[in-house]
Amino acid sequence: MPRIILSFIVLLLLSAAGVAIYLWLHRDRPTAAPDLTLLNESVQRSIESELSTPWLTVNLVELTVRSQDLDSEIERIKNLATKLEGNATVNHLPAESGQDLLVEIPQASARQFIEAVQDRTKILPKAPPNSGLKNQVIEVKLHTAK
Repeated sequence: MPRIILSFIVLLLLSAAGVAIYLWLHRDRPTAAPDLTLLNESVQRSIESELSTPWLTVNLVELTVRSQDLDSEIERIKNLATKLEGNATVNHLPAESGQDLLVEIPQASARQFIEAVQDRTKILPKAPPNSGLKNQVIEVKLHTAK
């Protein structure tokens, strides 16, 4: 019987020694902070791409037209917006002479729209279908010449 108890005690001591060696080998060592520069750069690029303004920063177009041409110019701008799969809303400016139009069109067509509004001779190609892309609001101010 004492041999069994002695064997059990030796087995317990060996187990305790094994656990102690394991814990000593796997103790917490001070580690250097991980290098987060790649993560920071990636996050920065993502933020810039999501929050960046479109390359077209001009959201205001101002034109001066003769007072007798004001209605035809409003119709021309509405037709341009419709052709580019957008829409135009007229805001009357009571204090000023002229009209203010808010045009909402797909971002992909914004540059073409601005060029066509500024250049009456510009011919617009058929707009590509709006595949869920973001729309852009462009303000067109029409001032009447005196």
